[in-house]
Amino acid sequence: MKAINNKILLLTFIIISINTINAQVGIGTIQPHSSSGLDINFTNKGLLPPRLTLIERNEVENPAEGLMIYNLDDKCLNFYNGIDWVKPCMPAAKGGDIIRNVRINDELYRIHQFTTTGTNIFTVTSAGNFDYLIVAGGGGGASRHGGGGGGGGLLTSFEAEPIFLEKGTYEITIGNGGNGSPSGEQTTGEKGENSSAFGLTALGGGAGGGTTLKVNAQDGGSGGGSRGNSTAIGGTGIPGQGENGANGQLQEEDFNYGLGGGGGGYSQTGFGPNSNNGFKGRGGDGYNASTYIGVSFGDEGWFAGGGGSSSAGVPDYAGNTGGKGGGGNGNTNGQDNATPGADNTGGGGAGGGHSSNQYKGKNGGSGTIIIRYKTKILE
Repeated sequence: MKAINNKILLLTFIIISINTINAQVGIGTIQPHSSSGLDINFTNKGLLPPRLTLIERNEVENPAEGLMIYNLDDKCLNFYNGIDWVKPCMPAAKGGDIIRNVRINDELYRIHQFTTTGTNIFTVTSAGNFDYLIVAGGGGGASRHGGGGGGGGLLTSFEAEPIFLEKGTYEITIGNGGNGSPSGEQTTGEKGENSSAFGLTALGGGAGGGTTLKVNAQDGGSGGGSRGNSTAIGGTGIPGQGENGANGQLQEEDFNYGLGGGGGGYSQTGFGPNSNNGFKGRGGDGYNASTYIGVSFGDEGWFAGGGGSSSAGVPDYAGNTGGKGGGGNGNTNGQDNATPGADNTGGGGAGGGHSSNQYKGKNGGSGTIIIRYKTKILE
C-alpha cells in the first residue's frame, strides 16, 4: 500500500512539473498575456536588473545573447547582442547655431556648435555622456611693431573623459575676441573674453604688447604676443590652456624681422624674431581637433592659434603669419595687410603696427563651444 501511494505522489509531481514548465507565469496578475512567458504587472514597482560597472560588465564570462544589465557608469541598460554590448538610451540635446552629424572612426556623432557671443542655452533631452571643446576669445594685436594676440584659452574632453549630463538646461557663454590697439607707440591690444560651460571656464587670449608697454594682467589663457623694441618678455600662458608668447626684438638688432613675437597658441609657443626655423614673429599653432570633429569646424579643425607680429620692412618670406587655428597674419613690406583672428576659432589678432604709427592692431577672433555625443550604435 505504501509503495502504491509513493507511485501516485511521484506521478502527481511529474504531471505538475510538466504543467508548470509549459504554463505561463504571471506576477501581479492571474491572467498573463498569451504572448508572454512571464507577465509582470505592477502599478507601483519596477523590474530591477543586475547593476554592474563597466569593468564588472566586461568581466562577465561568455555572456548569452540577449543578456541584460544596468550599467552604473553610463547610466543605461546594456544588452549583449552576441557580439558586442549595446545600449538603446543614447544621449540627445537641442541648441546651438550649427548642428550636424559627423562620422568619426565608424561611429556617428551629433555635433552642436555655439558661435553667438554672449549667453546661449543648451538643453539635454536625454541624459548621457557628452564631449566638449570650449574656446575663449583671442587677444587683440598691438600697433607699431606690436605683438600678435594670444590664442584663446582652450579646454577639451576629447583626449580625456566625457562629462555626464543629466536631462535639463545648461548655460553656455561664448567670449568675444579682444580689440586690437589703436595706432600709437604706447598702446596694447585687449585681452579676449572668457568662454564657459558646465562649470568650466576657458580664459581669454592675452593681448599683444605695444612697442614699450606690457600689462601683466592681459596675459590670458594663451600667452599674449610680446613687444618689439622692448626688453620685456612675452606674455605668459596659463598651464593647460595655452602657451607663452615670444619675446620681441630690440630696435638695435640688424634685422627687423618680427619685432613683436607671435602670440602663443594652445600647443605651441609663439616664434620670436630670432627663430632659426624660418619663422620670424609667427603665431604659435593652436589645437587640432579634426580627429574628433572633422575639418568643417574652426580653421579646418584647428582652434586657438596665436596672432602673427607686425613690423617695419618685413618681407613676405619672413613668416610672421598667424598660427593654425585662426591666428591673424602680420603685415608685410610696410603695408596695412595684417588680418584679425578668425571668428569662432579663438584665434589671436595680428599686430598691425608700422613704424609710422599709422596702422592699428587687429582684433582677436571670437571663441566657440562645440559639444559632441554619439547618436546611435553602428553595426
